Amino acid sequence: MQIKFYNQNALDKKKYSIIIPLYEGKLVLVKHEKRDTLELPGGHIEKGETAEMAAKRELYEESGATSFELTYLCDYSVEKNGDLGYGSVFMAAINKFGNLPNFEMEDKFLVGEIPENLTYPEIQGEFIRKYLVKNGENFEFKEI
Repeated sequence: MQIKFYNQNALDKKKYSIIIPLYEGKLVLVKHEKRDTLELPGGHIEKGETAEMAAKRELYEESGATSFELTYLCDYSVEKNGDLGYGSVFMAAINKFGNLPNFEMEDKFLVGEIPENLTYPEIQGEFIRKYLVKNGENFEFKEI
């Protein structure tokens, strides 16, 4: 597998938006109802959506975040087993949560460490390590 990072808006054929969200210094991860692992919020960019629109929608649907500041970080590609996927990475500073919408996520978790049980550890772990730094028991975003 190979992950590449690109400047903002470097790619046209983006299919995914991934969000690295923080709330009060903790990383927000979500648990899908059909998996035992944790993951970053994100998903497919739907027809008619921009990557940013998809990121905002996915962050709300998967975490219940109702007030947040979203920042576009970069585009990325992942090549795995001959398949190539493209997307955008965003960071989010969450101010407020509402109830978790009744979609596909079972719960959300605030973590102070990168867990070993990430759904896609080689991909999402790389995003987290690239853009977050530990400060005591909390995370902070790295300078862009």
